[in-house]
Order: sequence, then structure tokens, then C-alpha cells
Amino acid sequence: MKKIILLFCVFPFLMATQCEEDREQTIFGNNFKVKITNQSNLSVDDTIWIEGRVSSKVYNSQIGDSTFADYPEGLQISIYKFTTPTQNYNAKDAIDKFDLIYPNQLIDFLGVCNNSTMTVTPTLNSTGNLYKFKFGLKAKSSGDFIIKFPYKQSIENAERNLSLINNYPSPNNNYLLGFNSCGSSTWAMETYIGDYCFKVN
Repeated sequence: MKKIILLFCVFPFLMATQCEEDREQTIFGNNFKVKITNQSNLSVDDTIWIEGRVSSKVYNSQIGDSTFADYPEGLQISIYKFTTPTQNYNAKDAIDKFDLIYPNQLIDFLGVCNNSTMTVTPTLNSTGNLYKFKFGLKAKSSGDFIIKFPYKQSIENAERNLSLINNYPSPNNNYLLGFNSCGSSTWAMETYIGDYCFKVN
């Protein structure tokens, strides 16, 4: 009887340990290689193109080798329009300022703010070694804009036109950028390696 009681006491601990092990990350993907049409100045009705690619292989630490990724990770992309600075922000959600052109891509808007952030899912190329995407932003109105990618996601453009930010100085001296995403504000102390600014005349 004591052995049975001991088993019931130890079993939950073993299960908890197993759950912890199951939650350990074993699959490690790569960052996308992203390039934006190198136009810092566009006119209304012009299109800026965003292209990305990533290896179809991911590293599996359980086997110590690369394996094929059946389901690619999507890439989040945010778009904001610079605006007259307030105490809370100097850039506002702006996906609705563009017509999206994405003939071969799956794009969804499942984030907190549908007008600031979208997720692009790449498709497998003909040789099976890359997942790729390409979509366009056709400008519907003039203004200064910033495209943001997730932290640590870089872009291949050497010129990112970040000087545009200086035209919209933040009243909050502790932060450089304030983002209004569907009424909710967040702040950034500095730009990231995936930030890209452009002007629509």
C-alpha cells in the first residue's frame, strides 16, 4: 500500500518534469533576408515592393542536424505614418494608406491592431530550398512612413532613410519613436536594424 501511495506522490512530479522537457525549444529557424524597393521618394499610386526569402531547412537540436520545415513561419510587418508629435506618439497605424498587392502570398491580420501589423506567410520555391514572398504597397496618400520588422530582423537595404524621423521630434525626451496602434501607444528608445523610412509625395 505504501508503494502505491508513493507512486501517486511521485507521478505528478514526473509528469511535470516531462512537461518541462516537452516545452524546450528544439527547432531553430533562420531570419528572413528582406529587401525593399530602394525608393525613398514615391508619388501617390506608386508601389513599393517588399521581398523576402528564408531557407526551407531548420536546425533540429534533438537530432543535431537540419531538417525540412513543412510549415514556414510567417513574418510580421508593421506600417506607420509619421504624424504631428503628441505626448503619446509621433507615428500612427497606416496599412489603410496603401493598397496591398499580394498575388501569391497569404497575408493575415490576426494581431492586436489590424491597421498596423500584418503577417506574411512565404511559399516554397520550385527547387524546394527556399520559402519566398513578394508583395507591394501601392500608395493611396502622401506622407512620411516607416516600415518595421520584428526585433533582430534586418533588411538588406544599405540606405534606410532614417533621417526622416528627425522631422517628427518626440516630446518625450526618453524615447525616439512613439507608435499609436489602434489607440494603444508603445515607445521605442532607438531604431532597429529592420526599420525603413520612405516618403510619398
